[in-house]
Amino acid sequence: MPQPDDIEACKDAVVGFCTAINDWETAQAILDRVSRGQHVIGLQREAVEEITPESHRKEHANIFDRFVVPRDRSYGSSPGEPNSWGNKGSFFDVAHESIESVDLPAHDRAEVVTNWGYQLPGGRTMFVLKRRNGSWLIDSLKVDSTEGWEDAHL
Repeated sequence: MPQPDDIEACKDAVVGFCTAINDWETAQAILDRVSRGQHVIGLQREAVEEITPESHRKEHANIFDRFVVPRDRSYGSSPGEPNSWGNKGSFFDVAHESIESVDLPAHDRAEVVTNWGYQLPGGRTMFVLKRRNGSWLIDSLKVDSTEGWEDAHL
């Protein structure tokens, strides 16, 4: 039987990861524009002026360390080695209130379904979490399609 604390911890992990990675991706897009000499408005430039490429890669690794199950990933990003990002982040409409369900099919596995778009606005996203050392960490990501839940990459 799922415990309320587990359900809230799963929700917090998913919202925390999506918020942190969206912020990271937004900063990365600004840093890219600055490095290419493209126009960047003053507030955006100020927001990233203290960030170095090395510190930003370390922050990416820190986000993965806090929220993602450590394992080799053939596709997608690895800690400190992002392979793609969106200029506004990859997750759209992130909010605790738009989490549709949290199922715990096993004592160490959870499935969190959200009404958030992944890489495009709209749609639904499922986060598969695993309990590791007492914490809930994201193991994989799925998107809802006409064929059902399809694997996506972190």
